[in-house]
Amino acid sequence: MWYFREMSRAELNQDPTTDDYFNTDHLTNFSDALVRESIQNSLDAKSSKTAAPVKVRITFPSEKDLMTNADLDHIFAPLYLHANATGIVKNAADPKELVSYIVIEDFGTKGLAGSPDAADDPDLMEDSDFYYFWRNVGRGRKHEEARGRWGLGKTMFPASSLMHSFFGLTVRESDQRHLLMGQSVLKIHHVDDRKYAPYGYYGVEDPEDGFVVPIEDSISIDEFKLYFSLSRNTEPGLSVVVPFPKDDIESNDVIKSVIEHYFFPILSDELIVEILVNGKPIIINRETIDDIAKTYFGENDLVFSGTAELAKWYLEQNQSTLLKAELQLPHKSPIWSDDLFDQSLLSKLTNTLDMQKPIAVRVPLYVIPTGQDPIVSHFDLVLERDPDLNQPLDVFLRSGITISGVHSLREHGIRALVISQDKALVTMLGDSENPAHTEWQDRSRNFVGKYRAGKSTLAFVKDAPRGFLRLLNRQSEVIDDTALRHIFPEGPSGRESPRTEDQAEGQSSGKQGPGKQGPPTPKIPKQQKKFILSQRSGGFEFHLSDYGLEKLPLNIKVSMAYDVRRGNPFKRWKAADFDVSENALLIEVNGGDILRQKKNEINLKIDSKKFIFKVTGFDPERDLIVDLIEERW
Repeated sequence: MWYFREMSRAELNQDPTTDDYFNTDHLTNFSDALVRESIQNSLDAKSSKTAAPVKVRITFPSEKDLMTNADLDHIFAPLYLHANATGIVKNAADPKELVSYIVIEDFGTKGLAGSPDAADDPDLMEDSDFYYFWRNVGRGRKHEEARGRWGLGKTMFPASSLMHSFFGLTVRESDQRHLLMGQSVLKIHHVDDRKYAPYGYYGVEDPEDGFVVPIEDSISIDEFKLYFSLSRNTEPGLSVVVPFPKDDIESNDVIKSVIEHYFFPILSDELIVEILVNGKPIIINRETIDDIAKTYFGENDLVFSGTAELAKWYLEQNQSTLLKAELQLPHKSPIWSDDLFDQSLLSKLTNTLDMQKPIAVRVPLYVIPTGQDPIVSHFDLVLERDPDLNQPLDVFLRSGITISGVHSLREHGIRALVISQDKALVTMLGDSENPAHTEWQDRSRNFVGKYRAGKSTLAFVKDAPRGFLRLLNRQSEVIDDTALRHIFPEGPSGRESPRTEDQAEGQSSGKQGPGKQGPPTPKIPKQQKKFILSQRSGGFEFHLSDYGLEKLPLNIKVSMAYDVRRGNPFKRWKAADFDVSENALLIEVNGGDILRQKKNEINLKIDSKKFIFKVTGFDPERDLIVDLIEERW
């Protein structure tokens, strides 16, 4: 039975807004969010009593497995009454209409442990999964190294339902109890002139105070399992039923999301995902993931297959013997500098990378929780050059899950993996994540003030592919005077001729052999810059150089765009990024006039030597590209 609590007039009126946490550009669709959150919870709940991988089964039932509203009236009729009062349901339920649903079940997990009667935060040493799963929103007490942190992952289940509701059946490893419960997340609503809270429960109500506990009656549970095609018998774990799923949750998208976001634990033999579509199983494991990716990714398969092969190569290495960077001093901001590596090691790694072979290094660093001693932790960095990759591709992983909104590479043809699995760093990175676990943010409420040098340490990890590649590229930029000597001999008969002082300074003497005088090497003058561009917090500024001061007056077009992983950033600009004609940006100009400002462009007329131009208000989490072009009008 469904129960909603009647509100008193003294209560604050607030509708749930947790759905908004998962509206992010770094999740392609709703299937992405559902897959990421549900599998993350399952991996965190892995049983310590088995070495077998966690298995997650996602069921899209066939039409013959569906029952009608009339068949399930005893389950859904009270819920329809309250959902209709919020405007979610526009019409009365058609008794003949089939009730659609999706089932997500995990195995090899421990189930929801803890007292189902708990109504307040349990002792720190108590099992409390049941309490935090069913009785809390935005509050979680997972272990520090767990993938989740915000206590919001479970809200993806009701958010995935057109009725904003879900059911959960858990079998507990600790005591083998079978517990069935449901939750609905609606809005404040009125039924028969009574005001009800947004949250409702499916279960057994205590008539004294309205507290709802789970159903344990075996007959009711067996009927429920039959209604919704649950495959769980006595195996510990959790089965979630999402009734009336949103239309854009499709099996093909779910399969792609599983591969994209959980390829690493699948390749590591930590996870197997089975997707049942109309009774036909699609099993994604280490052996099948490549073939399934080819089927579902199409033209993008080359991108994924290369990443999967790089991950496999890394997993085959003895990770305890990976080449290591130097550990930098504690209490100082870590930076990507030449001091991190011996130069001979960098040269070796550069040569290997240039031969299109993969390389891997372990990067130690200090994690310093506030008030505690420094902890030595590390992450692993894996790179390769791929001539078939027409874009930079870096994948950041924390405890196996991809953090899809973090990127740093800009050089095309480079693929990189940043793999964080050590407890101390995993905990810090998890604290910095947004609720959807797609970004690392130094302003996250779980992160601010929790670590010494936390902001710089986080930036060091986020910049790892670009910072390390910059060190390698410096090795490639060293001039080797002998590199092409066998093709272009410098002296008679291919022998090296002694260089004059001028030649040592990079100038030709003009001699081409005994008694011959050749033309001198022309000097190419440096192009002088008219502008000096500087980065500012949340934006940029520029002024005239000494050379630019001599060229007044000037007409300039300033083009701005956020950097993109692929394509021209200025062509990929969209109004959702920013619009210079709106008030969201602060634009300051001295010694000049704005002639036009539209979309992502500003036209300026500069007529004063005191000219300075500033724009702030951009997203500090994104890289801003600025182009200054002189125009002649």
